[in-house]
Amino acid sequence: MSGLFIGLGETILLALLVYAGTRTVFRRSGRSLPHYLSVIYAVTVVMIVLNQFLAHEAVPREYVLPDLITGVRIFVWGGAAFLLLKTVDILLLESFLIHKKGLYVPVFLRTLIFLTMLAISLLFILRLVLDINPIALIALPTIATAVVGFSLKDTLTRLFDGITLGRIMRTGDWVNIMGKEGQVVQIDLGYVTLRTREDDHILLPNNGVSQREIVNYSKPSNRHACSVMVEAAYKDPPLKVQAVLKTVARSVPGILTHPAPNAFVEAYEDSGIRYRLKFWTEDYSEHPRLQSEVMSYIWYAFQRQEIEIPYPVRTIQLQAASPTAPAGPDERADIVQKLRRVDFLSVLSDPDLELLAGRVRRRSYLVGERLIEEGEAGEEFFFIERGTARVMIENDGEQKVADLAATEFFGEISLLTGEPRSATVTATSELQVLVIDKACFQEILFRNPSLAETIGETLSRRRINLTAAREKVRSTSGGEPMTRPQTSLADRIKRFFGIR
Repeated sequence: MSGLFIGLGETILLALLVYAGTRTVFRRSGRSLPHYLSVIYAVTVVMIVLNQFLAHEAVPREYVLPDLITGVRIFVWGGAAFLLLKTVDILLLESFLIHKKGLYVPVFLRTLIFLTMLAISLLFILRLVLDINPIALIALPTIATAVVGFSLKDTLTRLFDGITLGRIMRTGDWVNIMGKEGQVVQIDLGYVTLRTREDDHILLPNNGVSQREIVNYSKPSNRHACSVMVEAAYKDPPLKVQAVLKTVARSVPGILTHPAPNAFVEAYEDSGIRYRLKFWTEDYSEHPRLQSEVMSYIWYAFQRQEIEIPYPVRTIQLQAASPTAPAGPDERADIVQKLRRVDFLSVLSDPDLELLAGRVRRRSYLVGERLIEEGEAGEEFFFIERGTARVMIENDGEQKVADLAATEFFGEISLLTGEPRSATVTATSELQVLVIDKACFQEILFRNPSLAETIGETLSRRRINLTAAREKVRSTSGGEPMTRPQTSLADRIKRFFGIR
């Protein structure tokens, strides 16, 4: 009897070692051993111990029922087959082929493979334990199988259609099927389940889906092109409108820079020219948000560039003066106080500042929009009323020179000399600025030409500091020092404004 207990102890010890090894393999594959497998394993080990006990010669045969031994053996072999097949399914199919290698195997196909292999294993177990011929067992219910197969024709059709659909789309893809748009949640034995943008589930039968057009927005890659339509008045040049639209799209977070956004003249309508702005994103789920933000950015950009979004021609519109220009005396007084903080404008007389305050314009920018770009021509000066901006220069990639906040300003050199922009300025928050252009300043200089000398001296001091900051950035990365112009600023201001 002692030999029986020694054998049982060895079996239990071996089972514990196998269980520990299995848990280690699962953990190294990045998964935990499912609880139901642990339970089935424990029950199977108990059955193995029971079978070993019943089959031992020390146990009297009159207390052992033959059917009990047969049932225990069937359970042992069946439990072992289930554990082995399920372990292979989890570790080989799910962890290795699907997660690591990226092979797509639908859940229902994995289930079908598992059940088929389990059925084949049970047939061999019956052959091994009961000595039943599996071929005869399969051939016996042929007529019944044909009847059941005919009655399940639609179900089988959906099953095989589901296998085909698994090659066309995967869980997580955004698709449009049978007029329904959504993200694929599941492809099972009978249905494709979509989750719409409203978080509703739609179940579509596989056989119906396979016979209809399928648009997969996630194939052949996650990159997807989006478009928005907008109209502009006929008075606005198409090339200008297209350039503004492309600049807008580049400013919106989430839009790809490669391929670059593009704008097209779509049609000549009764009220204006219709344009189509095309841009790309890596995430189709962001499509509605991006369209909304692009439309918002377009409105701000059109307001700044004074591009009109036309009303239908049948509408009579009485339009007041541009709201971008300050109107009331209190507002002008506030602007005069702000302009006095600008060093080169502080030399102007009160009447000149009043005149300038009446002609400045307000503009608003959103995060990421560029106010000016390095190297481009410009004749405008910017004073920040609200928000923040960043100054960048191109030096083997963009490098930051400074961050600007309210009451700070930029663009004075281009305003007074017409020189190309020496840096790029981008809004880092919602930004409101006062804008002075050449036309605003020209009348003041014509009335008092000596101001060019005073302004030139003030700007020269500021430019020395700016040049030093730029050269510091360039020298840090090994860039070449900037060349300093030899002509005085006062002379260049006079020449630019045509003053003798």
